Amino acid sequence: MQDDINTKALAYAQKREGRCLAKVSPNTYLWACKKGHQWEAPYKNMKQNYRWCNICPNIPERTCRYIFEDLLHKKFPPRKPKFLEGLHLDGYNEELGLAFEYSGNQHYQIVPFFHPQGQMNLDAQIWRDWEKRALCHREGVILITIPYCVVDLETFIRGALYAFGYLPIPT
Repeated sequence: MQDDINTKALAYAQKREGRCLAKVSPNTYLWACKKGHQWEAPYKNMKQNYRWCNICPNIPERTCRYIFEDLLHKKFPPRKPKFLEGLHLDGYNEELGLAFEYSGNQHYQIVPFFHPQGQMNLDAQIWRDWEKRALCHREGVILITIPYCVVDLETFIRGALYAFGYLPIPT
């Protein structure tokens, strides 16, 4: 089946430090990232949407969600509330009026995969982040942003929850 794999699909996988394992239908391929996660998707969708492994980049986001849910005993599913006008939150609990965003390095610096047009795309990302914070503030939703450079996610999140009064400060 390797012979049936489109050369462009192979090149795209190699560029992303992964592999195109097989052609599973006329337009769909089996992909693997460098960590071994596998998924099926059409090459066209991968290339047009600048997508790759949807497991790897979500690991820190999922870790943040688990920490919020564990500390507050509430669910924090990803949401696109109407007040955000099409923008999404990585985790949101409407009852608590609390949301979080895990911001990868593409929120702070040019990453060619996310910013094919360089500074223009980064500026647009920074604007969307600012707009999201402003809309949450207007709606009375506390938005905790966790930067990619945070090493100890639990300590950072716990500190933010103390600061905003969601957790009692330990004595």
